[in-house]
Amino acid sequence: MTIDEAIKVLEDIQRFVKPGDPPEEHTAIGLGTEALKRVILYRKGMYIGL
Repeated sequence: MTIDEAIKVLEDIQRFVKPGDPPEEHTAIGLGTEALKRVILYRKGMYIGL
């Protein structure tokens, strides 16, 4: 699985997380998606860390 495919999977999962689900689920999926997007930018030399 490529990073782009992993991002797509996480974004698809996030659409099905219900508002009543524990906030940890929303946070974990969101952080995972953001981390993978940063990896892509880092590999392209476009990510500048904080």
